[in-house]
Amino acid sequence: PRLGVFAAYQQISAQRSTVPVIFMTGYSADARQNQTFEAEGVVVIQKPYNLAVLGRKIREVLDGVCV
Repeated sequence: PRLGVFAAYQQISAQRSTVPVIFMTGYSADARQNQTFEAEGVVVIQKPYNLAVLGRKIREVLDGVCV
């Protein structure tokens, strides 16, 4: 809970680099950070989103469609 997004991602990927990750944000100020994550293959979705969008994105990530 006390980790920032980047520190949490680093710990997750250090333990298992193949874990699919989806970050959700509501802050447009995170755009530069989002580009960094996306360059590493992390999917970032912007709030607001509905359950259908989230469900599709999860399915894509699990199927390996998102890069």
